[in-house]
Amino acid sequence: MIVNTCNTRRKPSQGFTLLEIMIALLIISIGLVALANLQGKLTRYSALAKQRTLAMNLAEREIETMQSFYTMQDTGANACSTAQTGFDDLTDCTAGTTANVGDMQFTLRWTVSEYVQNADGTTTPFVSGSGNLRPDLKEVTVSVNWTDGQGAAQSASLTDIVDATSIFNTGRVLAKVDSNTPPKVPYIATDFPGVVEIAIGSNKIKGSTTPEPEIINQGNNVITSFDVVTFLQSNNSAYLQRREEFKVLNCLCTMDTGTATAREPTVWNGTDYSLGTEVSKRTGSVSSSESGQPSLCGECCRDHHDATGAAIKYDPWRPAFSGDAGTFDFLGDHAHYHIVNGAKELADEGDDYMEACRFIRKDGLFRLTTDMALQNLDNVPASYPGNYNDDYSTSVIDFVTGFSGSIDPATYPAVVPAGTYSSGAGGIFLANLGVTKPAMARGIYVDFIEDGLLKKILCLQADGSGPYTDYCDVSKDPTWLEILPFYDVDTTSLANWSRASSAIVVTNSPISDIDKTTFSRGGVSIAQDHFDVETVATAAIEHSNTGLTDTNPIDPDDELEESSDIPVKVVIGGTPPASGILVQGNINAGTSQINVETVRIRQYSPDIDCEIISIVSGHTSQKAYTCDLEEYAPGVATGTVTVSDYNAVKVTGSTSTVLNRKVCYNGTDVSSTQVLNDGVMADPDLAVTGEVTVLSFTNLAANTVVDITIANQDGNCP
Repeated sequence: MIVNTCNTRRKPSQGFTLLEIMIALLIISIGLVALANLQGKLTRYSALAKQRTLAMNLAEREIETMQSFYTMQDTGANACSTAQTGFDDLTDCTAGTTANVGDMQFTLRWTVSEYVQNADGTTTPFVSGSGNLRPDLKEVTVSVNWTDGQGAAQSASLTDIVDATSIFNTGRVLAKVDSNTPPKVPYIATDFPGVVEIAIGSNKIKGSTTPEPEIINQGNNVITSFDVVTFLQSNNSAYLQRREEFKVLNCLCTMDTGTATAREPTVWNGTDYSLGTEVSKRTGSVSSSESGQPSLCGECCRDHHDATGAAIKYDPWRPAFSGDAGTFDFLGDHAHYHIVNGAKELADEGDDYMEACRFIRKDGLFRLTTDMALQNLDNVPASYPGNYNDDYSTSVIDFVTGFSGSIDPATYPAVVPAGTYSSGAGGIFLANLGVTKPAMARGIYVDFIEDGLLKKILCLQADGSGPYTDYCDVSKDPTWLEILPFYDVDTTSLANWSRASSAIVVTNSPISDIDKTTFSRGGVSIAQDHFDVETVATAAIEHSNTGLTDTNPIDPDDELEESSDIPVKVVIGGTPPASGILVQGNINAGTSQINVETVRIRQYSPDIDCEIISIVSGHTSQKAYTCDLEEYAPGVATGTVTVSDYNAVKVTGSTSTVLNRKVCYNGTDVSSTQVLNDGVMADPDLAVTGEVTVLSFTNLAANTVVDITIANQDGNCP
């Protein structure tokens, strides 16, 4: 038998088949093609990303240039100019302008939308001729177009805001200045009318624009705006350093129940205004009984309250309440008041109350800050501050130097120096009929100064020596006048004017006529019955916020006024008339929310305005009138006293409603009463005389007292 000893199993293959090799080559080829395609795309994407970055850089640079405009006015520059121009030059660039970066060419175009910023921070489109000189904001969209390496059209865009108030804090890159040095933005005097220059050292000048009141609800609400600018004088050029924009307004609020979250005051720290923190405290809301109030009243009513233990109060000089509070829990707040039958009474939860607030623009929004504090009033000829600027500036600096240097940090703000000064500007000389010479009331306001800043100011005043040497560095800090929050403000149109002799006339138009060409305050002229006399014209204004709104004082302490006289000499001949018979009395707001500052009273005979005065007693004052009727027999007179400007118009949307009021009076000396044009609001521009109440007197004895109260037409007389 034969046996086969060989292994018959098949051995494994020693290589790849041709088919396998071909498949592998196909896969590798596809991968290499994909990789090459991806590499090309990555290269193109990288180039496009670089181009887009360049485009965005061009857009950013263009917006930075726009934000660093060097003047507010139109310079006549081309709409597509890429250089620094004026704010008013900034308009749509439709033609476009080119920019080359390396071998790439970009085309820039932009569109501009103009807006007005409202008091509450909201914006509305700017309309030319609407009463605003220029828009507050311009929204700019810069579009950049180019063609990429593949011939495809590409674009990128950037939108930003150019703020009319930002010229003082922007443009640092283009101006190439140190981060701690303000940009050199030229100061143009015509952009800030009414500024009287006050030298504060180191070639720096400070000044306030003339306050501009705006009437809301025909006198029930008044918003007064003014700016404070600081600029650097350098040879024949001037550059803005800082601009502070203020608004002061009055509101009718309702006291909320309990506490809620609201903001403490925004306060000057020597460099900027520090935003107040939100805390739990008593709050208020805008009263539903008075519609059409300014939008800022929401913040005013809510925030103008003090929290328990607050380090900084809204009115740091307000005396602690000492009246009969009953069961009312203040919750750390200051007292608020409403008018009841002409008298101020403490407001409780749920009651309406009067409020007045001051706002500072911070970060584009108006923020509630501490109350105004008038420390001195000076009555001068209107031409004096401008014609003798150096003398006037020196007198203001002398006052604030003595005032601030007399503050004791240990007792401040409970104790404030009683500083009074006069610029020595002289008086008014009248020698011709028909000539009116304007007087000017200038108030010096000094804000609340927090403790650290006060000690820094005192340290700088002492050149780094004294008890507060650790609070300043004379070699690095600005001058103390630059960080002291004081303002020299023209209060002529807001002060109330009176005369001490019937030989002169002093204009004192109601605040509700502020927008009329006939409005005038402080204009001094010779009366029709003229005679030689040396007398005075007097300006008076409340110390706090309501002084700058010329409205009802919000509390008894707020009624205190500062007054100043200007000498007036009349040299024209004649002898004084015989003394007349006085009719006098208080002017009150009764059940209505009327601003008694708007009420006007005229007498006959002679046919002249009666005097409107303030009677101050302790921490309260009262508006009053005095009429001087001619005698027709020894000791007696016959005549009339006419009361006007006590109705108003409330505007809500497109609806206008006359707020109809009536004149109530006390006493039995009035022989008859007549109401003319009942329920009509006066409008001199339309030759509408409006409602007046005529009180007639017969056989009037001297020094008769007839108090007047303005009440709602359907209300009860007190």
